[in-house]
Amino acid sequence: MCPASLQVLETIPLSCLHPTFQEPEIHIDDVVIESWSNDCLEYADVLLTRAIADSRNPSQYIFASRALVRARLGKWDAAIDDAKKSINIQSSVIGYIAKSVALVGKGKRREGYRACDIAFEHYHSTHVTFLLLIKAVIVFMAGERDDAISRLDDLIATVPCNSVCCVVQAYMYLLLGSSRMKSRNYEDAIQSFERARTQMRHHESRQLLVISLISGWRFNDLEITIRQHLCESLYASGRARDGGESLLSMINTFDGVVYMSESITKWVSDFAHQCLSTPESNGDTASMAGPRDEATMLHANLNSTTPAPLLREWAKSTLASGEWKDALIAANSFTVPRFTIYRAICEHLESINRITDTSECFRQMVDEFAEQTHAHHEQAEWVLGKLEDLGDTAMGAQRHDDAISHYTAILSLTPAVPHGFFIKRSKAYLARDLCQDALNDANKAIMLDPSSPWGYERKHAALHEAGDYDNAIDAFEAMLSKMSQSPDPAIREHHRQYINPRVTKAAIRSAVQDTIRESPRVLINTFSGRLLDKSQQAAVFESLAVFKQLVSSMTTRIDHARIAHDVTQYYRYAMFSHKWEDDEPLFENVEYHASKVVQFYTEDWTPYMNINVFNHKESPEIISEMEEATGISARALRALRPGLYDIREKLCLASGRQTTLVEDAAYSLLGIFSVSMSIVYGDGDQALGKLLAQLLTSSGDTSILAWTGRSGSFNSCLPANIKVFSQLPTTHIPLAIDVSTAGLRASLSLTLVMKFYDRLNELPVPSFLGQRMKLPCLTFKLGRVSSLGPVFRARTDSLGIVEIRTTEDLSRLDSLILVHPWIDFLLNRHPVGSIAEMIPEENSNDQPSSLLGDSPSLSSPTSIASATKPLRALRFVARFSRPFGARLATPRDAASLLSPLPVSLVDKQTQALGLIARLRHPFGALLFTPTRQNVAEYRRVAAESVITVQVEEITPMILTNLVEGVRLLDVL
Repeated sequence: MCPASLQVLETIPLSCLHPTFQEPEIHIDDVVIESWSNDCLEYADVLLTRAIADSRNPSQYIFASRALVRARLGKWDAAIDDAKKSINIQSSVIGYIAKSVALVGKGKRREGYRACDIAFEHYHSTHVTFLLLIKAVIVFMAGERDDAISRLDDLIATVPCNSVCCVVQAYMYLLLGSSRMKSRNYEDAIQSFERARTQMRHHESRQLLVISLISGWRFNDLEITIRQHLCESLYASGRARDGGESLLSMINTFDGVVYMSESITKWVSDFAHQCLSTPESNGDTASMAGPRDEATMLHANLNSTTPAPLLREWAKSTLASGEWKDALIAANSFTVPRFTIYRAICEHLESINRITDTSECFRQMVDEFAEQTHAHHEQAEWVLGKLEDLGDTAMGAQRHDDAISHYTAILSLTPAVPHGFFIKRSKAYLARDLCQDALNDANKAIMLDPSSPWGYERKHAALHEAGDYDNAIDAFEAMLSKMSQSPDPAIREHHRQYINPRVTKAAIRSAVQDTIRESPRVLINTFSGRLLDKSQQAAVFESLAVFKQLVSSMTTRIDHARIAHDVTQYYRYAMFSHKWEDDEPLFENVEYHASKVVQFYTEDWTPYMNINVFNHKESPEIISEMEEATGISARALRALRPGLYDIREKLCLASGRQTTLVEDAAYSLLGIFSVSMSIVYGDGDQALGKLLAQLLTSSGDTSILAWTGRSGSFNSCLPANIKVFSQLPTTHIPLAIDVSTAGLRASLSLTLVMKFYDRLNELPVPSFLGQRMKLPCLTFKLGRVSSLGPVFRARTDSLGIVEIRTTEDLSRLDSLILVHPWIDFLLNRHPVGSIAEMIPEENSNDQPSSLLGDSPSLSSPTSIASATKPLRALRFVARFSRPFGARLATPRDAASLLSPLPVSLVDKQTQALGLIARLRHPFGALLFTPTRQNVAEYRRVAAESVITVQVEEITPMILTNLVEGVRLLDVL
């Protein structure tokens, strides 16, 4: 009985059957016909039996139908009995057909044939052909197959257009061929399947349905089924190549149908695999004795017409639901060249737009065939072309690492014209800010083809990006020279779009003269302390990096507005009420102090805003003007003090600062944080990374990690640019809140809650050792990642669906985890090393508030658990007793210095339940992935926006996962 039978029995009224189908004279309900035609014969028997029981006078058709169903089930005696009941009620064609089928099944052929003959007396003369067809089917079912086929030959000859007879005869040949296959009579089987194929006609009618109900024969996809059996018989007879060609013919004929069926697609994959794994016995090169290498196999199979298209169909069917690596392993037994297998897989992956898989497959192929592809020109050309396409596509999609990988693979194959690929890779390197690598490739391109201007173009771009403007200008002038001398008219025409640096320099000099025309005749250069007249003022600008940068950057047009801005910015000056006399000290020898008293004047020496007070720093009007001009709050202007407090606020204040040198964005903050570090110009963004690492190690303030954007080169957890700290308060860290623990005691195990609390409380403070970071955190494992445009989605057990916006392709990264590093918020405490923690509680009201006025403090909980203060204070002292980068004291080290104060169990449980309540508030998570070199080391995956998540419900199972997620990560 079908699985849904019991349910249908309750919903389908069987007491009143309405005839919805008759051919010939079969009157039956829709539900019964559907069950019968779908081979749910037991269920059809139940339905018919129910209908007979519910009817006072069941018709002859119901008994005849049940007889046919029971005959299909092999219940011959019951079927004969039902057929006789049908005839006794009223003679009918269907009754005698049912009796004939049942008797033949019982082994009584002659009686069965006689019953079928009697049916003719009750059949309309215009349908005699169909009854003769049914009798032929019954004869075939009786085992007289040749006689049945012969009968259909006569019918087809009499009625040539009778396609139903042709379809039924094709099915008979199919069954005959299958029988011969079982007896290993392969040649006769092939002939039967060929006859079936030639007899096949496309035909759908209710007559075929009747044949199917009587015999159980399935005519759906019959032509494809015949072709499949023909392929298998050819293969079984040792003609693997013919079997493969037959498969290709089938696919060419039924391509739209073959790959719409999962089962047929699987069969195509398996059969193609068999053919490709089997050497021919008729002289095929694949069966040649003796060892063969890839080179021999390549040339031996170049003239074969079957393997290549068969490989393509194998790849198409296998990759429809499988992975390319599994397909490659499965192809180990193929007798075709390994390179050809790779090519078929790669080409199909590319055709279905599986770009990442295509790239990985190509890279593996190149690694495996690096030496062979040097030897075979056809292989090398194909690989080079495909790798170049992949590299260009990756560059267009801004996947610069992939582009670099593809161009590098090309160059490892020593192409005939390599300088063009050096130029492309140089461009990709520069897009990743790898200036030295870009410059190296540009120089290689120039060395390989000194007459080409494009190597010099890339050299100029790399030097300009690296800030080497003098050499960048020289490279640009060399490019223009090569263009003007090129024999290619297109290149000479291209030369016209560029501007000669001499023209740019003239425009800058003109702007300088216009700017200094109205300035004082003599000015002091505050960098050198020297006095400069007008000519010296003009000359000194050309020695500056900004002048060279302007010249190097304006290659196709002169940006007069930018020139005017940069020139005006440099030639700003201030006038003092002092006349510079002979023998005055130079400015470089003058000691500068921040004045406690400041007065501002206008150009005519009247007090600014006509404010006559002794100290303009105390004027609300002046302070308001300064606040508007600097963007720094009045409170910050008055209260700003050096030290390791309000770190995030100070970084926010400094985020808008523009410095000429990248390193100065960090070095200019040493005083405001009262820290010292070595000054090394040339470090680039590593200078900022070193500063932030020292601040985090010294203070424990994890708000330093709360940013979005691009990671720096010092450590992936630290940003490349200080501008990422412009937002305050950050939405990563939840604000200090009062929480309610109502209901948590009853719903969660206090033992497990206390275990979670203790594990978090025992975590050490975050620290750096060199460029390696130890990050205490709570981790959440991400599930499978899917993409929707620039947004990636993944599921976690504790956080539900998570959306992540990043420029990295997360689908290519393994073992992604989300991290909750805001442990101080969860435990309701100040970061180690913060002023609030070091100052006794009774004096805490005297401390300055946030520098940015009313903005909430990033790490100021409403209360501090007093029992944790001595321990955390000792952890802070332990930090400052060691040099920066040394191993830090663990909580156990600190605990050995001072016995903790006693805390009641109830208070500790209350703190632990407060942790659970705070965990349910939204927070900004950080995304990490293991490094390629070591799965125990992680790097942060920079996000374009805050990854906001929350633990919406904490069940015992989720709490267990949270306990297991408490970790100390190694971050590079």
